[in-house]
Amino acid sequence: MLKHIHDSVVEVTLLLLKATFHTRLLDFSINISYLV
Repeated sequence: MLKHIHDSVVEVTLLLLKATFHTRLLDFSINISYLV
């Protein structure tokens, strides 16, 4: 049971990291296009 909870937490954390990374990447791209 505990392992299952741990796996879920890891999965959610990875998803959040991915979402944050993509959002940052998007902001970065938008900033670059404004500069160019």
